[in-house]
Order: sequence, then structure tokens, then C-alpha cells
Amino acid sequence: MHAARTPDDVLLVAGLREAAIPAEVTVHDLMTSNVVTVRPDTPLGEAARAMLARGVRSLPVTGANGEVLG
Repeated sequence: MHAARTPDDVLLVAGLREAAIPAEVTVHDLMTSNVVTVRPDTPLGEAARAMLARGVRSLPVTGANGEVLG
């Protein structure tokens, strides 16, 4: 999974700038479902174990109402 943070990051994904992406393909078609999140007060070790267990390099940090904080 590429950790894109800006539109330029997205275009850096190998070959994406030149790729012919069908108009009917949506973000929903490619998004991650069952996303694991952490809260700001999650101990770092717990977050690290969650990332290792799931083979991911980052976890969204969410607030009390589920809003993405970072």
C-alpha cells in the first residue's frame, strides 16, 4: 500500500501518471475495507503491534466521533 498524502504522491505510484484508468473505476473499487484505526492515546507499542500483525505501515488516528485526525 502506498502512503499517499498529496496528489503528487499519488502520481508517484509506479506508472500511474501514464496509466489508462477506466472512467468507471472508483475509489470504492480500490479502497481498503475493515480499516484498523487507533486513538491519539493508544500506546505506541500497541499501535506498532497492530501494524506488524496486519502487515501495514500506517494506521489512521481517529477521534471520539470517528473523525480522522491523522
